[in-house]
Amino acid sequence: YVSATQINALVPPGITSASQLEVRTPAGVDRLPVRFAGVTPGIFAVTTVPGALTLWTTGLGARPESATARVAGLPAEVLYASLHPEFPGLYQVNVAIPAGAPRNGVAQLVELAIGGVTVSTRSVLP
Repeated sequence: YVSATQINALVPPGITSASQLEVRTPAGVDRLPVRFAGVTPGIFAVTTVPGALTLWTTGLGARPESATARVAGLPAEVLYASLHPEFPGLYQVNVAIPAGAPRNGVAQLVELAIGGVTVSTRSVLP
């Protein structure tokens, strides 16, 4: 995505240090310093099926399988974590809902951690 004030771009896997971004426009070329982090996770959506949640995320880096999860404060098994084959930069993380997690119609805390960074959202459990 590109607009007058924003550029969304995919960074090749493995780039984790400071670098320079070159932006070419009809007005000329700008070079900007950029710092890259190994991971910058974000959860954009949660979908549910009986017994599991699918977290739609970005920023999981080169080793998404190392992600861990918690649901309603309980450790949750990560069943699958990988880049989606059809949408560049989008990760799919399937998480088992722990047996003790409340299913009372109240949105529960869902946490995803990777590389020392934890992000969270809330979801009603099926």
